[in-house]
Amino acid sequence: MLKSALAALALFVIAAPAFAQTPQPAPAAPAKLLSVDSPLRELVLDARTRPIIDKHLPGFADRMMSDPDVGGMFGGVSLAGLEHDPHIRGVTPEALAKIGAELAEAQKAAPQG
Repeated sequence: MLKSALAALALFVIAAPAFAQTPQPAPAAPAKLLSVDSPLRELVLDARTRPIIDKHLPGFADRMMSDPDVGGMFGGVSLAGLEHDPHIRGVTPEALAKIGAELAEAQKAAPQG
């Protein structure tokens, strides 16, 4: 009986560290790439994509961030969504393709981190 108890104790001492190890954290999910389908707020807040918004829509990012009405109106809208707005001019499929390529290139050149 003593041998059985000692064997069980030895097994517990040997196996306990394996059970006590902390699990490894899951690998981080890859960062979502922003595109012309992303909300304008996300494009303006991302340091990699804001220069492209500033280039194609001069002053828009500053206005969106400083004016709550503009931010509320356009923050959740995508560039692609503006293509169908009759009040917005110049957002054509060709312009969206060009901006989309620039957004992708900017994120590839400078990964978020």
